Amino acid sequence: MLVDLQQKIIASIEKEVTGRIGWEEYFLKQAILISERSTCTRVQVGVVLTNKNNKVLATGYNGVPRGQVHCKDYFFKYFVNQVLNKQFPYYIDTMHFNLEEVREAVYGKRYIDMYKDWLTTDEFRQLHGLFSAEREIHAEQNAFAGVARDELEDGKMFCTLSPCSGCSKMIVATGVKEFYYLEKYDRDDGSKAINFLKQNSVKIQQVKI
Repeated sequence: MLVDLQQKIIASIEKEVTGRIGWEEYFLKQAILISERSTCTRVQVGVVLTNKNNKVLATGYNGVPRGQVHCKDYFFKYFVNQVLNKQFPYYIDTMHFNLEEVREAVYGKRYIDMYKDWLTTDEFRQLHGLFSAEREIHAEQNAFAGVARDELEDGKMFCTLSPCSGCSKMIVATGVKEFYYLEKYDRDDGSKAINFLKQNSVKIQQVKI
């Protein structure tokens, strides 16, 4: 803990004096940009995977496998069919519609506020949990997919979100030794995953940038 504190102080002084950001901030800012490629409706996650010498090995963001319906399109259609059409049954034929035409119509009217409000409901959270468990690949998993096992030994991950329990197991199994993140995963197993990494000698640290 004392070593970590000393490193933070040194990094802060270095940035103040030289204007140069540290490795953690450097890679986490990249992770933020990478997260913008995600098609997840609830949370967009980006990750940068490096070796122990800070060489980038891979990047990743969360989404569905190639060829599958994206999360954003799936839940927009669900909203039109199951929510909007029940309140305005004359608004659209739910059996045949062009997604882009509906999107334009909804986004051009007050219904966009209804859609945004619906995305904050427990109904959406529960539905998304099921969708994610069945169809989505996490950012960490996508990053690991393209890297050889021996390249990961003592590696580092820089992610916009702390890992879930499943990804924390993969992190330990691959030999990654450091994990830096911006925000804590808000599902129930967020704290469990963090504790699991600590118990398995993986340094995990939240960073503010």
